[in-house]
Amino acid sequence: MGCFTELNYSMYVDQELPAEEARQVEAHLLACTRCSSLVGALREENRFLMTVLGESEVVAPPRTWRFAPVWVGLAGVAAAAVWGVVIEWLAKAPALNWLNPFTSSGQFNLAFELLYSLAFNAPALASMTHTVALWTIVLVAATGVMVLMRRPAKGSVGLIGLLLTFALSTPAFALETRKGFTVSVPSAETVEGALVATGDNVQVDGTINGDLIVWARTVEIRGKVSGDLIFGGERAEIRGTVDGNVYQFGRTLDVRGTVVRSIYGFNKFMTLDPEARVGADVNFFGQSLRSDGVVSRSVWFYGENARIEGSIGKNLITHGRQIDLLAPARVGGDFVAHVLRQNDVRIESGVTIGGATETQLVPPRTSRLARPKFYFWVVVNLLGTMLLGFVWLLLTPRFFHGSVQVVSRWRSLGLGFAVLVAAPIAMIIVAITLIGLPIALIALALYLLGLYAAKIIVGAYLGRTLLKTSSTSMRDSLLALLLGLIILLALFQIPYLGKAIHAAVFCFGLGALSSQLARRAQPREIPGS
Repeated sequence: MGCFTELNYSMYVDQELPAEEARQVEAHLLACTRCSSLVGALREENRFLMTVLGESEVVAPPRTWRFAPVWVGLAGVAAAAVWGVVIEWLAKAPALNWLNPFTSSGQFNLAFELLYSLAFNAPALASMTHTVALWTIVLVAATGVMVLMRRPAKGSVGLIGLLLTFALSTPAFALETRKGFTVSVPSAETVEGALVATGDNVQVDGTINGDLIVWARTVEIRGKVSGDLIFGGERAEIRGTVDGNVYQFGRTLDVRGTVVRSIYGFNKFMTLDPEARVGADVNFFGQSLRSDGVVSRSVWFYGENARIEGSIGKNLITHGRQIDLLAPARVGGDFVAHVLRQNDVRIESGVTIGGATETQLVPPRTSRLARPKFYFWVVVNLLGTMLLGFVWLLLTPRFFHGSVQVVSRWRSLGLGFAVLVAAPIAMIIVAITLIGLPIALIALALYLLGLYAAKIIVGAYLGRTLLKTSSTSMRDSLLALLLGLIILLALFQIPYLGKAIHAAVFCFGLGALSSQLARRAQPREIPGS
């Protein structure tokens, strides 16, 4: 009998081979010294991974766990049913819409509270973790490229050095940075070039001849910023002058001064006081907008409610639940409102609109299952995923099958959840603290690719399990992948529960990928090879 493949031996070590095939492997190991050495190396590798992941030894799961997936599935269905009742109850109570994550009010509230929490804790978090986050992202990127190129582990040293050189050579490291509980630019000071400030409160009374990038609880601009203002945090107040654009991510933006160019607000509340002047456009995505100042060009609003009492030079385009134009508001161009009901738009007498006034009623949302376009894109998605899986099998079949092999392990769920949550946080820290935006973008690309690959390997595992096959041939692998992906796409469409299934697929898949990357990155000497 000839030698088995390394994948067979790996499945044997993990106790995942069928009983008959396991007996054949054991019989072969008694007669083949080389394969026995390989199995020994695989066992040592498993022990190392168990140590890294906090487990002491490889233990076959007790028989009491055989029905764990069934009980977990039943518990998930019950939870989904209860959650559905809660959502229906919230939908019938408009005053509680801010609690319902499936309404725009609830989504706005969750999103902006998350942004506020990140901003509130960002200075302390960044000071403790930005170095770890940088090295983690660099190592993950280097390991991924190394595996795809089938390079030895020691070859990653040069790749890491190249990535670090690329990151450290970016202009981000030439910027002036200031941090502390309170960061201030006094009225007599002029900062030449861009300034990056992190802290609890940032106060600018002087002049900044460049961009101002702030990550803090609050920022107060009473002086002048000749470039753009980029702010993430709880509250921004502009009393002075910003010659460029304003990009604000947080809870509140209050403009009492002058913004020479445009405002891009992704926040909960935005207020343009009567003395506010905006030289170009206002683009607002959030919950509530109140505009009493002067906007030279157009206002684009998407949120809950807008109250306009000031002047808009060109068009006013709104998407919301309640739009109020109060005297003496003036719109120089067209006014277009996208609302649910006609009486959601209120225009007082004394309001001036220079162009056309149009109210477009948003039709009730129909189920996507009733739209033919939905099925078209499902087929496109399925074909695209199958094509990527086929390419993956052609380029790195051993890595593909090895990842599928470890999907079902419960530690894959925990490891995948950690990667799913921690990776975006690490990327945000790296990008915002300007340690290396290129590295953050590389990590983002790998992260998105990992999410897509997670669905592929979970689908392949599901199809292989249902077909009860351990064959690694191209035909059988693609058949199993097709079956698994069709089932996953159907499960994803279940109301409420589908989102939880999607998240679980990401966790299991990312955990399996991370585990396999760690395994392939470990050098292994095979006697006699």
